[in-house]
Amino acid sequence: MVDGKESSDSSITNDVSNSIFLAQAEELTALGCFEWDIRSNHVRWSDGLYRIYGLDPNDFEATLESFVERVVPEDRERVQLSIHHAIQTCGVFENIERVLHSSGQIRVIESRGQVLADGDGNPAKLVGVCRDVTNRVEGQKAQAWQIDGLKLLALSAGTTLVSRPQEEWVSLFRDIANHLGCDGFASFEFSDDQLSLLVAEGFSNVALDQMQHLKLGQQMFGLCASTQRLLYAPSDQLKSIPEASCLWESGFRMFVGVPLIVDDRLLGVMSFVSRRLTRLNDSQLDFVQTVGQLVASAIGQKVLAEQIKENENYFRAIFDSTADALISLDHNGGILDVNREACRSLGYTASELMQLHFHDVVDELPAPFADGFDSLVGKTPRLVSGRHRRKDGTTFSVEIRINAIDYRGVKSYLAAIRDTTERLEYESQRRRAEDTSRLVLEHAKMVTWEADPTTLHFQFLSGSCVELLGFPNPDWLQPGFWAARIHPNDVDAVSERIKLSKHDVQRIDFRMMHQNGEYIWIEAIVEAVVECDQITLLRGVLSNINFRKSMEDKLRHTQKMEAIGRLAGGVAHDFNNLLTVINTYAEILLIRGQSDPENVESLKAIQDAVLRAQGLTNQLLMFGRNSVNLQVPLNLNSVVESSERLLKRLIGEDIRLTTNLHAKLPNVLAVPSHLDQVIVNLAVNARDAMPHGGSLHLETDVTTVDEGVLVFDDLVVGDYVELRVTDTGCGIADDVRPMVFEPFFSTKPVGQGSGLGLSVVYGVIREAGGAILVESAPRKGAEFRILLPVSEQVPKATRRETVQKPSGGTERVLLVEDDPAVRLAASSAFRLHGYEVVEASSGVEAMELAEEHNGDFAILVSDIVMPHMGGLELADKICKRFPNVKVLCVSGYSDASLRRKYPFLQKPFTVHGLLNKTRELLDG
Repeated sequence: MVDGKESSDSSITNDVSNSIFLAQAEELTALGCFEWDIRSNHVRWSDGLYRIYGLDPNDFEATLESFVERVVPEDRERVQLSIHHAIQTCGVFENIERVLHSSGQIRVIESRGQVLADGDGNPAKLVGVCRDVTNRVEGQKAQAWQIDGLKLLALSAGTTLVSRPQEEWVSLFRDIANHLGCDGFASFEFSDDQLSLLVAEGFSNVALDQMQHLKLGQQMFGLCASTQRLLYAPSDQLKSIPEASCLWESGFRMFVGVPLIVDDRLLGVMSFVSRRLTRLNDSQLDFVQTVGQLVASAIGQKVLAEQIKENENYFRAIFDSTADALISLDHNGGILDVNREACRSLGYTASELMQLHFHDVVDELPAPFADGFDSLVGKTPRLVSGRHRRKDGTTFSVEIRINAIDYRGVKSYLAAIRDTTERLEYESQRRRAEDTSRLVLEHAKMVTWEADPTTLHFQFLSGSCVELLGFPNPDWLQPGFWAARIHPNDVDAVSERIKLSKHDVQRIDFRMMHQNGEYIWIEAIVEAVVECDQITLLRGVLSNINFRKSMEDKLRHTQKMEAIGRLAGGVAHDFNNLLTVINTYAEILLIRGQSDPENVESLKAIQDAVLRAQGLTNQLLMFGRNSVNLQVPLNLNSVVESSERLLKRLIGEDIRLTTNLHAKLPNVLAVPSHLDQVIVNLAVNARDAMPHGGSLHLETDVTTVDEGVLVFDDLVVGDYVELRVTDTGCGIADDVRPMVFEPFFSTKPVGQGSGLGLSVVYGVIREAGGAILVESAPRKGAEFRILLPVSEQVPKATRRETVQKPSGGTERVLLVEDDPAVRLAASSAFRLHGYEVVEASSGVEAMELAEEHNGDFAILVSDIVMPHMGGLELADKICKRFPNVKVLCVSGYSDASLRRKYPFLQKPFTVHGLLNKTRELLDG
């Protein structure tokens, strides 16, 4: 024991052994001892008692008065009375008092003591022990508090809590708040990502306005919901939490909230606040947690019950509104329930049907029903077909699907019955249509499709996907397939046309990349599905139009060439008229006997120039297919062989010429001189492409053009003779190759070449009913392939013609020519050789002159192409009116229709040619 006063060293030494023993005992038993000398008022405390009070023996003087002062005021009087009673009776002292610990906490102390008397029986000392029973007392209080709380919850448990109206929920939360010692509560419902206030008490109107709707994390209630765990904030924490500022400003000093969670689903938040209570103990927090779980479970059950009721109403609405007839059956086939469609389709009321058996409404029972419903359900197929019978006795085709269900706790069956009368008819028509569509798609190599209007992502495909672009169907369905393969130059145009499909079906021509890397032409027929003025779907057909585009290009090229040919023919015609005039006058001067050698040479030079110019016009006429020569059957091998010597001189010694001629080559129908010109022009073209030498190869063969491979433009199916002219020259660039057959196009420097060589070749081949194709690449030479249709005609034997001298006469000639210069030159030639000439500038004037002279003409010499009345029409009228008049037609054109009936003379003619032809007709 330690004296309250300072002890002497000798006293400490004497009691040291006892003190050590007592200290060990106190430490083991958590007790403290005291001794009070009643007569001297001297008090001694053990070390254990100092520890219970949390005091230092050196700083605290243990006296009865100091002990009483540490007892809380509410317990002091009771403690003093207990001590006084023990002294009076020299009895036992027992008491439980609350004392102030040095830490400021209130501790509960259990004290037990005995008053000791002296020899005279008077009270001398009060000795005893003290124990800190704070934890035991608080535990007993907490246990009692929990028991009270559980009694409170028991009153609200089970279905009673689930079925509570809103007012009773308020009463429950008020009772819980009172039990906790809180003076406020708030309950929230969570939906649409926010908390909505349900009930609350203890808050100001301003606070309530701010609490009506809270986001997750907003205020302490939203913070509790966002964390989804118990949120407890005693006074010392509450004031430092930003979300608690509203509560703190309203005077609240404690907050506890618990999220209401069922199956990981947040239903709401329940919370309690207090202005006077600053903290809760563990038992209270456990109680709050338990209350939250119970309330959450009750709310969950209530929500579930409402959902079940809502679902029952919803599914009943579906049951009654479905387009199929639905009949619920027991295991014997008795009808338990029906929907409205079952009543409508069968003609019964619901009560009438539920008095019947399933067999009563079935006309033809499907075979699977023979063994009962149990044998049908679970087997394949569950879907069966049959016929049902209406109340009026009529029957109709149906499709029945049977499933086992739990109907009000009893195993039963649900039969879904669909009237298939219209569908069966539709399917029959659809199959016929699909067979037709499939046949069309497969043979036309088309693809039907549906796509997203924004991304052009294909959503559905049917048809020849592989045949169209080389990609299988799954590749087409990849995002971005269509948009990524449209030619960059066509993307904007396609987008604009797709927008227009909102108003009308669009036909869009554009290019798409094939799997081989080449672009091909595609035609898309696009129809837009429009909903609420927005395009929601694109659908249509894709087809390969490469062949059509190629044919269109070739048609445009052919039309251009024909237009240029007509222009060239017209130019040649006018030029021939000029050459006729020049040559005629030069020849007249020579006939008249020019003796001056210089004049004679000049006139012959004029004639040579006319001949050269005539060659140029012949090329123009050949290009324009206006040449006058007649086509005859001939063998192309003969043409090649006869040209070899000329070609060798033409191409030079540094170019090697080889031929490979088919042994049994059929005949073709063509103008021999024109084919000679074709071979020469191609040889000259090859020579110019090989300035440093090379090889030129000519080969003939027989080939067949069929419907599957029309490589050449507008050729009819049949057999053809082929001429291939191949060189090893510099080749033709890709951008130049499409223009090589255009007239006046040339890659040679100015002054070298007329640009008519290949265009003349093109004109000759086209005139003969054939086609020409060039294949070439830079530095890889060129190959010209010519196809001419096979002819069954046999070549006629040729005879050598003798050149006759100009022959004169005295007959009267009716000369008709719209070109004054030609007319004057021709009339001069006739008159120079003794003929009488009557001139006319048109067919109309010639007809008038014929009538005026009563047809007294030996011969009509007329140009063919004239305004108002052409030469052929004039000749027809003259011959009909005056049959004895001979006719000679003259023209710079060579169309066979111009010379089909009458003898013909080509411009530019010579005086010898004109006079000899006239004399031949007059003498014939």
